[in-house]
Amino acid sequence: MLCGHAGSRLIGILRDEEIEEEYFCNYEVNREFQEQFEATGLIIAGIGPQGEARAIELPGKRFYLATLFQPQLTSQASGQPHPLIMEYLRIASQRISANNRVLRSSE
Repeated sequence: MLCGHAGSRLIGILRDEEIEEEYFCNYEVNREFQEQFEATGLIIAGIGPQGEARAIELPGKRFYLATLFQPQLTSQASGQPHPLIMEYLRIASQRISANNRVLRSSE
């Protein structure tokens, strides 16, 4: 179970404040440093069942989102790409299109 930070990009993409994701890691953000992360502008966007940070993001960037869950695993199981992967590809495609327009206009 992952509870999201209201208003975060993560919740906007997943369209739910509570989601089930799979974790295959033994790492987590040390809680002693969470306040320091937030002081730099990072948002703890997703919290695990014991209050541990499971996703962070940096507002104002196109796609600065890090998770400890692996969205590609859910994609394989469901046959549908995970919403985080789809959003990443959408933003990357927009960036490529914008770069191509700039290149064409400078020729």
